Amino acid sequence: GPLILDYQMNGRQWQPTGNHSWNMAPHGIYACSGEDAWVAIAIETEEQWKSFCSLINMNPLLEDSRFSDLFSRIAHKNDLDAIVTEWTSDQEPRALAMRLQNRGIPAAPCMRLKDRLNDPHFDAREIFLNIDHPIVGKEIISGIPWKLSQSSGGVINRSPLMGEHIQYVAGDLLGLSKHEIRSLKSQQVLH
Repeated sequence: GPLILDYQMNGRQWQPTGNHSWNMAPHGIYACSGEDAWVAIAIETEEQWKSFCSLINMNPLLEDSRFSDLFSRIAHKNDLDAIVTEWTSDQEPRALAMRLQNRGIPAAPCMRLKDRLNDPHFDAREIFLNIDHPIVGKEIISGIPWKLSQSSGGVINRSPLMGEHIQYVAGDLLGLSKHEIRSLKSQQVLH
């Protein structure tokens, strides 16, 4: 919305911003130690910025005019990203994210699928479930990621096989006779 209005009112055409934000800095995905290891960091408030500078032992950044406020940090985002990347590059993403979170700074490790499948938080929220499937055997499926206060919500059953519930739907719910169902199957209307 704001970008469309800016174009309509001012004629400015915005370009893609990648991981950058126009109301947070630093904001991005930063390389860590290890192969394809990354951490996401999003600093929105001055309190978070001060806490971050303290954590990385870089309090002089607070006095640097390039980073003195959010507007300046966004204007010098490439310089800031280089500093953050230098700091994150020799750290393990999960431990780093926890250190940042403990300081009130939004952060999370970027996880590969195997990391997500073995994550205690994802396990507790039942993000992935193991089910028995009559054809493929044990299968990992996506659970329901949101939790509701007045509904247990969740996966109750595996997905049906082709035609598994034809009798129930066409017969019990729609009231078709067994003869009508057989006829529709022979015409390949039902499977």
